[in-house]
Amino acid sequence: MRRRMLRLAGVAAILVMMCGVVVDAQTKDAVRIAFDDQAKRVDLRTGKTIPLCTLAERGSIRFYLNRLDRADEFFHFYHDGLRTARITDLEQMEKVQPRFAIWRIRFASGGKNTPRVQHKAVSFIPVTAEGKAGERVYLRLDDLKLIDWREQVN
Repeated sequence: MRRRMLRLAGVAAILVMMCGVVVDAQTKDAVRIAFDDQAKRVDLRTGKTIPLCTLAERGSIRFYLNRLDRADEFFHFYHDGLRTARITDLEQMEKVQPRFAIWRIRFASGGKNTPRVQHKAVSFIPVTAEGKAGERVYLRLDDLKLIDWREQVN
């Protein structure tokens, strides 16, 4: 009887550790996001306020110019002319001046730029602190102040 209890306790401990590793891996692999202080966080499709979250599923971030039914394949910005970049080439976006949609953009190649962003909306799949993915949400890009694709180091 005692042996059986010890075995069950050991198996339970192993399962708890494995779940913790999976959650840690999911949150480390997630993209870090931050909301603007004045953001209403209203989902554009449902009209519901979304809960405050700080992580998004990697690969789930999409940008929209005019229509929410068709995401753009490239990221559009205006520097000295209209430019485009692949979303996978972005490393970090940080809002500098909300009035004119000016963001500081850092590219994975090491380059950086501070252009006017053309996109009006963004969507992503939020990840909870426990590592669980939620439903895709659609927000005004102005509601965010940071999108950071860099690997998270704990």
